[in-house]
Amino acid sequence: MRLPAHPRPTDPAGPRRPPLRGLALLGLAAACAGAGAAPAGGPADATPVAATTPAPVAADAAAEPTPAPGPVPAPAPASAPAPLPAPTSGVPVVPAAAAAAETGRSRWSYVLGATLNEGPTYAGSDRQSLRLRPLWSLQVGRLRLSTSGARAVGALDGGDAAAGSGASLDLLDRGGWRVGTSLRLDGGRSASDDPALAGLPEIRRTLRGRLYASHRLDPHWGLGLGVSTDLLGRHGGTLANAGLGYGNRLGDLGTWGIGGGLTWGDATYLRTHHGIDAASALATGRRAYEPGAGWVSASLGASALVPLGPHWALLGGAGVGRLLGAAADSPLTQRRTTWQLSIGLAWRDRSN
Repeated sequence: MRLPAHPRPTDPAGPRRPPLRGLALLGLAAACAGAGAAPAGGPADATPVAATTPAPVAADAAAEPTPAPGPVPAPAPASAPAPLPAPTSGVPVVPAAAAAAETGRSRWSYVLGATLNEGPTYAGSDRQSLRLRPLWSLQVGRLRLSTSGARAVGALDGGDAAAGSGASLDLLDRGGWRVGTSLRLDGGRSASDDPALAGLPEIRRTLRGRLYASHRLDPHWGLGLGVSTDLLGRHGGTLANAGLGYGNRLGDLGTWGIGGGLTWGDATYLRTHHGIDAASALATGRRAYEPGAGWVSASLGASALVPLGPHWALLGGAGVGRLLGAAADSPLTQRRTTWQLSIGLAWRDRSN
């Protein structure tokens, strides 16, 4: 979920360059993010529920938990300081608020922080895991690099939950519409992630390409759409999602939002993440299961972001998701309805 950026006076000397100290911290955070595997449990490309709420039943079991459709926060009063609106990280797009569209974007910005997330070990698992994850993003104009958690504070750096994690580029940002493309690494899935996956083949890491679009219906409501696919042909399949979100202010305390979304997957995706091929069935004693294309999950969530000062902000979210159709009927599904909780702390620096 994103908050409108408050207009700032133009520096006659021109745009400032990012401080070296900030970039050094960003590099350190990026290294930390790459060192640990992202927890499974939600399609990273699934419609996010709220800017800070990971989608509980994501499709990408190997991908990072995804926020559900994010709401569109109400624009701040003209006299108010720029608020720190609220994963990021995710699916329908959280359209920019009216004020943000009018004032334009920062030339560059970055966000650093961490989030503590609790959710299922994979989509459909009855086991919960608690993980501390780094959160960072860097945005220069329409180009953005970020970790999955940075979607939770996409509004802080002018980003959008629709783009997701990885590298994204807005191709169009006009008249309430935002359209763009992105690339991200899908972490795959290992049998060691959960005892229920023992004996099943590993889901290999891959690179996913995504097209996204969002539309700001009014200062509070936003609609988002997205399609992603495996670009390396590693059986990651294709996902499509749609979501609707609502956002508003918590008086002088910050912002809040709610949202819901649906995710659809093709046969390749569902067989890879929710199926059991004949060889695996024979080796594990389970029944073979090869689903076709269909709905994967539905999600609903809420989030809030409270500024702690000009740079710091506290964010939190809760979400519930339910597997649908063939994903729900899979022998790997131990629990159709799952939940996730998230709390985090973020710091941002921005230059106009």
